[in-house]
Amino acid sequence: MNMLFKYSIIMGTCVAAAVSLMGCSSIKNENTTAIPTLVSPVTEKLRTEPAKKGSVERTTYKAGYIVPIKKVDMCFKFKGGYLSKLNVKSGDVVKKGQVLAELDTTDKKNAIKEEEIRLKQAQLVYENAEQSGASEAQKQIYQLNIDAEKLKMKQLQDDLKSAVLTADISGKVINVADVKISQFISGYQSLLTIADTEGIQIQCDGNLPDFTIGSKAVIKAGSASYKGEVVTNTYEPNGSSQNGRVVVKFLEEPKNLVIGDGVTVICTIEKKDNVVVIPYKAVRAGEDGHSYVKIYESEDIVERYIEKGIQDGDNIEITTGISEGEIVILN
Repeated sequence: MNMLFKYSIIMGTCVAAAVSLMGCSSIKNENTTAIPTLVSPVTEKLRTEPAKKGSVERTTYKAGYIVPIKKVDMCFKFKGGYLSKLNVKSGDVVKKGQVLAELDTTDKKNAIKEEEIRLKQAQLVYENAEQSGASEAQKQIYQLNIDAEKLKMKQLQDDLKSAVLTADISGKVINVADVKISQFISGYQSLLTIADTEGIQIQCDGNLPDFTIGSKAVIKAGSASYKGEVVTNTYEPNGSSQNGRVVVKFLEEPKNLVIGDGVTVICTIEKKDNVVVIPYKAVRAGEDGHSYVKIYESEDIVERYIEKGIQDGDNIEITTGISEGEIVILN
């Protein structure tokens, strides 16, 4: 083997070795940068709360509005007539005895004038009988004629008075019938309604079986709250949901509330005292349909089936499964 060939073999071997070393170095660097850095796991802190003895109450809500305790439908009594004056409109405040409306009285006034003449004639006949020496029987007949005319006069005067409609109570006019001047108004036809603004209450519409008479209620009006009590409920089990009506009275004097204002009535359906209570968020639903809670017990976490009672906002009564003082896990 000549010297040139030996040289070529030695150089080739060196180059191959150098390339091999470079390749190994490159792979080693790539594998080193791909290895992730280990991070310690985050442990959530347990949030717990002890079961306590306390009071819970179940409530229901319903929107209502302010209505008067007393309101009166005003109408012309007995006979009707043609409307000549209507002195008020809806929203007006009136006083008891104030004239609200009048019927045309032209015919009534003419009838009174005619009756005045007939009464005068009857009186003259009686006076003439006395002067002419008429018998007592004859004078009694003439006196009866006078009495009859007086009765007619009183009836006509009463009719004239009934043509003027005056307020039976002081209050606010909350409704006026759609009538026009010169329109015929029948006797006892409702013309307007007056509400006594001194006494107000709450009305809720709809069938509300939970609002039992005598139940205590809280009346929310904006930021203000008042105590109340259910006094009327027309609920019928098989009735229409739109026909029922609940009336709630104030147990304390309301302020700045007027007829028509909207309020919310919160009624207490059921209340229990001295029962075991926990936060509702601690209650979990099991796959078998039963409810359970997690108890922190001797540094261990155990699951416990429970029986629930009534719920009061964020708290719930536990009837069985937990005792007062046991620690429940919220998260």
